[in-house]
Amino acid sequence: VACCRAPAKAEELLGLSPKPILIELDVASDTSVAALPEKLRDSGVCSLDYVINNAGIASPNHPYDPILQADPEVMKSVFNVNVIGTIMVTKACLPLLEMAESKCVVNLSSQLASIEHCYGGLQGHFGGICSYRISRAASNMAMRCFGGELREQGYVFIAMSPGHVDTDMGSSGGRKAPLTVEQSVAGMLSVIAHSSLEDNGKFLQYDGIELPW
Repeated sequence: VACCRAPAKAEELLGLSPKPILIELDVASDTSVAALPEKLRDSGVCSLDYVINNAGIASPNHPYDPILQADPEVMKSVFNVNVIGTIMVTKACLPLLEMAESKCVVNLSSQLASIEHCYGGLQGHFGGICSYRISRAASNMAMRCFGGELREQGYVFIAMSPGHVDTDMGSSGGRKAPLTVEQSVAGMLSVIAHSSLEDNGKFLQYDGIELPW
């Protein structure tokens, strides 16, 4: 099952074989998120073993975005998708996760969310990228909160950094990202497939290395 804002225009998804079930979803829309469980059931989906929250945006001037020039409207927009959207989609999926055995939610975060690595860190940035960093750090805390409240019911919530990947966002500002999409996805799928209750509430990298908060 894959969710996106415009399934009819998702050419790469439509070209997959076997073709996935495509569900229209805008994580920034309360109405769209509220309709998700019914849309899934109408498509024949009665349970979800894994939910991967992949939606994420950054400021238009990413990766610059210094906090001294923070735009409140930009920050609200980024926070709405990266944090509130993640929380509400996760909540909407809980009844279907409850029907499954694995009950695993993975929120794609970023190594840039690490407070410990904010100065220099894995990508060498000192400050900057404030909207994205702050929102991803907040979404990490959301996963910890979910994990704490639902651990006894067998759920696993993981914040996962895909690494610095060669995508439109990862290569913005003239940066050269070291990872291909294929390398990142292969690593994440392996980590997710081998996850257990011991990983609940952790902040992991695509290769399974635990990242500092």
